[in-house]
Amino acid sequence: MRNKRTGIQMADGGDLSVTGGSLSFGDTLAQNEFALLLAQKGEFKLDPLLGVGIADMVGDADITGWKLRIRDAFKADGLNLTALELTVDGKITRLEARYD
Repeated sequence: MRNKRTGIQMADGGDLSVTGGSLSFGDTLAQNEFALLLAQKGEFKLDPLLGVGIADMVGDADITGWKLRIRDAFKADGLNLTALELTVDGKITRLEARYD
């Protein structure tokens, strides 16, 4: 399996990070987690079933269902979710994951 934790980095806003005229290369774990949480199903061309669609969580009281969606999406991407805490108002207060 390829190393998904290292790759081309994105700057804030999702643009490619460029330093001194070159793409920035390094740890991408946080941006991968963010992309998985933000993406709706169908947004990843190579894996259309991947994505959580976390924006839809606002106003939804089914915290257990959202935890399951997040855990399933992370697992599908090869991430081992070790800690996840959500509040009833839709905030992620703790998220820890790693690629095994």
